[in-house]
Amino acid sequence: MNEDNLKRFFSIYFQYIEVELFTSMLESSLVGRNTDVIITFQDTFYLLVCKNMEEKDIKKALDDLQEVTKKYANNSHFKLDKRHLNYQESTKIPVGFFDNPKFTSLLKEYQVAYQDFLQYLPHIDLSEDVRQRFQIRKKEQSSILVQAVLEFNNALAHIANIIYYGKDDNNNLGKAQNHLYRAILDYYKMLLRFIIPQINIPHRLIECYHQIRINEFLQLGKDIKDKDFTTRYKELFNECMQLQPVKAKQTSKVK
Repeated sequence: MNEDNLKRFFSIYFQYIEVELFTSMLESSLVGRNTDVIITFQDTFYLLVCKNMEEKDIKKALDDLQEVTKKYANNSHFKLDKRHLNYQESTKIPVGFFDNPKFTSLLKEYQVAYQDFLQYLPHIDLSEDVRQRFQIRKKEQSSILVQAVLEFNNALAHIANIIYYGKDDNNNLGKAQNHLYRAILDYYKMLLRFIIPQINIPHRLIECYHQIRINEFLQLGKDIKDKDFTTRYKELFNECMQLQPVKAKQTSKVK
């Protein structure tokens, strides 16, 4: 993992977040919390942290991200006269921060859940009224779950705080992990919400679902990111998909 590339990524991110913080409550989603832009940050961040890419491909991804951010800022009705988040790329990224195995594992798990949602939602028989409740990503014309994307946005904000100060005195890494965890749960819960009523679900899976929900209730107020709820929901989702009469047969694997 190249630290200079990460520093450039966060330099671009701070350009974005300064506009987002100012406009998110004042403008439409075109500029405010624009999910297309957030997903571009999401995908680029995943590539930088979790994948081994050639330098030319990384440069292109960051150049594209810079262009997306520039367009995002230019679309705002409110122009900022002065930047307040003056991030210096000379700031040292905390040693070993992105080598944290729990964090990288959770980031990979999030990306798989995101891809699963994109892949399988179109195969579920939904009314047009329900389908229209999901926001459509312009680039792919695919339905996205806004609440989960915003959880990622919150996670990245916590990580950016660590990068900005060069330290993590307020457990922002743990808070970022919590947001990723909730996003993963959101993806699989939403898929199950629509799949379960459409299949002839065996009693065994009903009991499995019931037990997960009971265990979640008993863990309210506790830090659950180290629990196995995401794994249990995904396994239940996989089993339900085997009973769903659609062409897709197995969950996606992020490439």
